[in-house]
Amino acid sequence: MPQMEAIDDARMHRVYIGRRLMGEISETEWRAIVSYVGMNGLIWHAQMMNLLRVALRLAGFGFISVPIGVFWTAAMLGWVGKPVTVGGIEGHVGALLANPSLMAAAIALGVGSMLAIGLKLGYINYFEKARNALLKERLEITEPGNCTVR
Repeated sequence: MPQMEAIDDARMHRVYIGRRLMGEISETEWRAIVSYVGMNGLIWHAQMMNLLRVALRLAGFGFISVPIGVFWTAAMLGWVGKPVTVGGIEGHVGALLANPSLMAAAIALGVGSMLAIGLKLGYINYFEKARNALLKERLEITEPGNCTVR
C-alpha cells in the first residue's frame, strides 16, 4: 500500500490555459483543491442561487416567448398563403394553442428570437471558477483565462 501512495503522490497533472502549458501540480495538491471547493458551503450556496436564477429566467423566457412565437407563427402562415382560420367563440390567435405542431413551431420561433436578440440564461459554474482561482494562486499564474488540468 505505501508504494501505491508514493506512485499517486509522484503523479503530476499538467495545467494549461488554452493550449499553452502553464505548469504542473501534484495529484495530492489537485485533490486538496477539488476537495476544498466541494466542501465549501459558500460556493454551494452561490451555485444554488445561480441555478434558481437560471430557472426563473427560463420560465420568464417561456412566458414571454410563447405569445411572441404564436403571433409570428400565425403571421408567417398568413404570409405564406396558408392563413390559420380561427372561428367560433375562440376566434383569436390564442386558439393556435390547441394545435401541438403549431405550438412547437411557435415555441421554437419564440425562443430563437429571444436568443437572437441577445438574451442569455446566465449560468455560471462557481465550482469551476473557485478551482480555477485556487489553481492560479497555487501556481502563481497571472494570465487571464481558464485553467485546464490534464
